Amino acid sequence: MHPTNPLPHLPAGIARHIVETLFSVLPHPASSPPQERAIREQGAINALVALRPMDAFEAHLALQVVAAEAHAGECLRLASQPGQSTQMILRCRATAASLMRQVLEGERLLKRQQAIAAKKSPAAASSQKATHASAPVETKPRVLH
Repeated sequence: MHPTNPLPHLPAGIARHIVETLFSVLPHPASSPPQERAIREQGAINALVALRPMDAFEAHLALQVVAAEAHAGECLRLASQPGQSTQMILRCRATAASLMRQVLEGERLLKRQQAIAAKKSPAAASSQKATHASAPVETKPRVLH
């Protein structure tokens, strides 16, 4: 079950768009039962919330980070499937490594953006901490498969 608005500090329409976009760009493994899909989607929401986006731009950056991380995990899953050729394994691993570099760069950019916003408005920074301190977030690894 997904929360109605996991990003309550954003307008409902923006939050809904971010979550719907996130769900649409997550990897769709062929043999994924609905229960596993729901768990994967909740994990993606938890990861998105943990990145603490405070506006539409930050939410979009957070979405990109979570999606890239999910696809990196999917590439590693594909590389580990039995019967893969060496070339396919190497290609999947290289893609996963590239995606993880994008994740790290996206996280750096998001943190930089959040630091700039906090300097401009110290009240917003304390509001961000209060909002996210009250929101329940599962503490599981962020790698999504």
